[in-house]
Amino acid sequence: MEDKITYSYRNLISALYEFLCTYITPEVDPSQVLSGDAQNMVLPENEDYIIFTVVSQMRHGTTAEHYDADSETLALKELNEVTVKVDCYADSTNSSVAPEFFRRYGISALYADDATNTTLVSDSNQYLHRWSVNLHLSFKNTVTIPQPGFTKMQVGMNSIVTQEEAEKDPIGAGKLHVCDVDVKIPN
Repeated sequence: MEDKITYSYRNLISALYEFLCTYITPEVDPSQVLSGDAQNMVLPENEDYIIFTVVSQMRHGTTAEHYDADSETLALKELNEVTVKVDCYADSTNSSVAPEFFRRYGISALYADDATNTTLVSDSNQYLHRWSVNLHLSFKNTVTIPQPGFTKMQVGMNSIVTQEEAEKDPIGAGKLHVCDVDVKIPN
């Protein structure tokens, strides 16, 4: 069996993209909703687009372990909180967080900071309207690794030195006989 990692980061990116395409008002074309950590990304030519970026990730609590004897695997689970910055480049954009929406992806919506006006001056010396909000979400990661074990074993004792032989030897007198132990694990 191979190690199996259930890492929710891919689910997080998919959920954020779908959430923003579905709930952002006014509507923004889905091709204008961009992940901020994408490689070789070119900003759209128009000024109505959204960029979302995971800006921090923090582990909460202690890793929980669960051993499954039937499949001989050990699952290690941890809870992570992520902060996602959503930058809305548009004249007016509002967002609402929908915990039910993220639940489909195994993600919990914790809370959102207040939106802040982060308008800036573009390369063409024009104001580019931007609103930013930080979403705080959490999800669980699970790593499952093989952990072979056994549930039955047979123990047999084979004498190496009998009690009589041990008593004949002055050094071994009064001692119990020595045994060799065979351990067999039945299939």
